[in-house]
Amino acid sequence: WWDLPTYPFQRRRYWLERSGPDAGVARSGQDPAGHPLLAAVLTAPEGDTVTLTGQLSLRDQPWLGEHTLSGTVLVPGAAFVELAVRAGDEVGCPRVEELTLQTPLALTERDTVRVQVVVGAPDGADRRPVSVYARVEGAPEWTRHAEGVLAAVADGSGSAGSDGGAPAGVWPPSGTREVAAEELYTRLAAQGFDYGPLFAGLRAAWQRGGDGPGDGPAEVYAEVALPEGTPVDGFGIHPALLDAALHAGELFAADDTLTMPFAWRGLTLRATGATSLRVRLTAGAGDGGYALRATDTAGAVVLEADSLLVRTVPLEELGTADRHRDLYTVEWTPVPAARTRGSEEWAVLGDLPLPGVARSRDLAALLESGQPLPQTVLYAPPVPATDTEPLAATRTAAGETLALLQDWLAEERCADARLVVVVRGATLAGGAVTGLVRAAQAENPDRFVLAHLPEDEPAALTAGSALPAVLAAGEPEFALRGGRAEAPRLAVATGAGKELEPGDAVLVTGGTGGLGAAVARHLADRQEVRRMVLVGRRGPQAPGAEALVAELTAKGVETVVVACDLGDREAVARLLADHPVTGVVHTAGVVDDGLVGAMDAERLETVLRPKADAAWHLHELAGDVSMFVLFSSAAGTLDGAGQSNYAAANGFLDALAAHRRALGLPASSLAWGLWAERAGMAGALSEADLERMERAGLLALPTEDGLALLETAAGLDRPVVLPMRLDTAAVAAAGRPVPPMLRGLVRAPRRRAAVQDGPEAVEQPLADRLAAMRPEDRRPLLLDVVRVQVAAVLGHDGPRDIEPERGFTELGVDSLAALELRNGLADRAGIRLSATLVFDHPTPAAIADMLLEELVVKAERTPMAAEFSAIEAALSRARPGDEGFEAIVARLRDLSARWVTSQEASGAGARTDHDDIEAATADELFDILDGELDLD
Repeated sequence: WWDLPTYPFQRRRYWLERSGPDAGVARSGQDPAGHPLLAAVLTAPEGDTVTLTGQLSLRDQPWLGEHTLSGTVLVPGAAFVELAVRAGDEVGCPRVEELTLQTPLALTERDTVRVQVVVGAPDGADRRPVSVYARVEGAPEWTRHAEGVLAAVADGSGSAGSDGGAPAGVWPPSGTREVAAEELYTRLAAQGFDYGPLFAGLRAAWQRGGDGPGDGPAEVYAEVALPEGTPVDGFGIHPALLDAALHAGELFAADDTLTMPFAWRGLTLRATGATSLRVRLTAGAGDGGYALRATDTAGAVVLEADSLLVRTVPLEELGTADRHRDLYTVEWTPVPAARTRGSEEWAVLGDLPLPGVARSRDLAALLESGQPLPQTVLYAPPVPATDTEPLAATRTAAGETLALLQDWLAEERCADARLVVVVRGATLAGGAVTGLVRAAQAENPDRFVLAHLPEDEPAALTAGSALPAVLAAGEPEFALRGGRAEAPRLAVATGAGKELEPGDAVLVTGGTGGLGAAVARHLADRQEVRRMVLVGRRGPQAPGAEALVAELTAKGVETVVVACDLGDREAVARLLADHPVTGVVHTAGVVDDGLVGAMDAERLETVLRPKADAAWHLHELAGDVSMFVLFSSAAGTLDGAGQSNYAAANGFLDALAAHRRALGLPASSLAWGLWAERAGMAGALSEADLERMERAGLLALPTEDGLALLETAAGLDRPVVLPMRLDTAAVAAAGRPVPPMLRGLVRAPRRRAAVQDGPEAVEQPLADRLAAMRPEDRRPLLLDVVRVQVAAVLGHDGPRDIEPERGFTELGVDSLAALELRNGLADRAGIRLSATLVFDHPTPAAIADMLLEELVVKAERTPMAAEFSAIEAALSRARPGDEGFEAIVARLRDLSARWVTSQEASGAGARTDHDDIEAATADELFDILDGELDLD
């Protein structure tokens, strides 16, 4: 016999399983759709609705990449027609009576777009509504791209011999004038369309009428065809073929204004499998639309439509210019009010004016007061109301806040309380504190709360304010404005961007480093830039500086490299006096990473000086510039674990951009995610760092893509934009709670998982599970829990590679991995764990022993536990025939009922997601007890 592991088997398969396009559909309880763009059909058991589902991507349907507008791949409107026709076939309504195309659907190389075609219940005339929805995989919201009505075919099918208006066999019709297809494609190219060979299917075109000045043709005829060998199986009509049929409609246009198909009426597909068509378009009655009739070469009707209306579409309405992939902004969303927990005690540190709440000078004074520590302690850093001396104020506020955070983490008595850091107003020092606290939160979940309160609303801190309710809601960060609570959420950036205006002379700080040099090369390609000032600590002595100057000079840009300490205001003044500029890009910075507990004033200064001080000096001294771009970091917003000083410096930059905008000055702070460029600061990242970031959903931006985002992001009407590549699907699939900042992009699970076996069964409290186990089984379970968590942190696919007695250093656990391990185990065990966990307990086995002590041994040492154990032992020896047995059972039932009633009355028995046992009734508890004692 062999002992089996207590964790689920980690299966690895080395053979191919039977698969096919319909295998997964059948297993999911749906019917195969049998269509190249749709996978499944789901019929609702009630309501008579039908939904067809599928997904689109340039990986699965690369041919869609041949249909672009202004460089963006757009799903052709003809594809929505095809989807509607397929849906109509499914419900016996093959006629598309109406179909309005509302929003174009854009694709990028990385997009996987989920599609749903929803057909509603029929009306009294057997007409059914139809809508086509899509959303990018991982995005929370669906967009409706088309809607219309399906109906039964009202007349018979088209007959042979009807060739679109000409006598049988006559093609092209007499009395027409040929128009070169190349001429039509030149017009479409001028509007921004670019068609690949599949979509450029117009072979010939003719028009009748329209020969007089200002006259449009009455009819247009065309031949269209797909390239030989194009597969059409499964399509009603291939979208590329139908799209090509509409290209000839450009002859009806009065000018070269961009138009797109808008509304179809009375469309019926008569035949399938077509690879070529003869098309007749007939002008409508002055509405800019036309009717369409398409036949095969024998004259049999393939498709006809009573009318197609087109409409003018400005580029900013296409969804390509107003919604930006890889660009995000922080939006503030309302926080639902939560019930407060009675008269909770609070305390205040410092001078925060909170009426009726006891104040202490500092944390030491509060702890020395002899009073129990309240659950909530509020602290407002010494941030001045105005930015008169922002650099000094930033050092004071960030330094004092850092010291308090460290003291709070080090003090055992604070372990079960929360520290609320209150930032009042919108100042540069407040921005630095915000970045600092966000980093501390990333390292120590549930220990800190960040509250933003308006400087000019004193009522926000009164006893009757929304502050208690929003604190009870559990948000790690919130703002109170006008009595309303809001929480920050990342959202995809929207809005049309302005053209970047660097002027003729641009200063780039860090200009000889990896990103700075890339930015310099990028800007040098702009025609208006004639001079470049590249600033760095080493100036012309920096590696590669000479070659970079030669490269930029060859592009016609006069370039100078200057050594300057940007943290020195006088040095910056001399620099700008010698080299006046019209645009500034501040990429310079220094990293000195470490956990919050390891930070000090010196390390804070190391990072603030080249990043924050330099930015402020450039703001004060650069003069009237047309472009002011700050390279910030997402560490100040999203996940600054291990970079609290860097997060503070970049929080300052974000606040500076808002400050300049408030003054009417140009400014954009770009809080970059991870660059693929490995030079400069990014070069300090280890492979373990990169793997950890990838697991968290943060992917690397190729330099070329990042520079393109620079142009767009800096032109948006927002002071702070986050250019970064997020894998929201990875975040959703990680099996961990979705970070609050990402909840606007990633759907959090709405229901808890049922209790399972194995260490992944996180819903059952670990202590309860251990208590129910045999003593000899407890340590093996805990060891498996630890090994699974270590494997997850290190990116292994299972615990088999984690040796119980091997040291964490040997396993590759660095400081950030140790932090992630501590947080994961604390969440799993439901207890606080020290930040020095892996140093105090340097192997998986040692941590398992510690957890056994904390969760089992100590719990059994309490007086109440000892008494209960004695009762439990006595009950285990009792038998139904024993004297007084029934009386004891009755007393236990009465005791349980009174206990449950008293807990409900005191509010201590409030039900949570994992409190099923505690919320059980007395009868339910005794049903369990009867089973345990075998009383039946």
